[in-house]
Amino acid sequence: MKFFLSSFIILASCFTLSGHEYHFAFAEAAFNAQTETIQATITFSTRDFEHSLEHDGMSIEPLEKYENDKMMQLFLADELLKHFQMYVGEKQCQFGYVGYEVLNNGTTNFYFESQKIEITSDINVHFDLMMDHNPKQQNKLNFIYLTKNKSIEFLSNQPTQVIKLETLLE
Repeated sequence: MKFFLSSFIILASCFTLSGHEYHFAFAEAAFNAQTETIQATITFSTRDFEHSLEHDGMSIEPLEKYENDKMMQLFLADELLKHFQMYVGEKQCQFGYVGYEVLNNGTTNFYFESQKIEITSDINVHFDLMMDHNPKQQNKLNFIYLTKNKSIEFLSNQPTQVIKLETLLE
């Protein structure tokens, strides 16, 4: 009986320690009035993103290994942009990849800049990064427009949110 109980405790702790229940990704997007572009940073747990790609059937090395592989960087950026999209009215922001860095704290930052865009109407944001595999995934966007700052949360049942133009102009 002691062996069974000990085995059960060890096995249960292995499942508990193998992952975490909640997952987060953060984005900051700022409108640059001088360049008329939106500059965005997407930050996420490096290992969570790697596991998400593996779950999609991709063979992936640790992200640190791709610092000299521009093709893989562009592939990863495209994967991220499938899950982070912004529309001003009906016009989609076309983001270009700028770079990435894997940090010592276990997170990775990917940097993007949009083509020129005018903020003339409400902004629709879709941010469902890793929600396909983590139903408790929570993403957050901090949007900066001139002197205004708006924070928005995204859940698996609400992956798209709207930033009202009038709240940015008040």
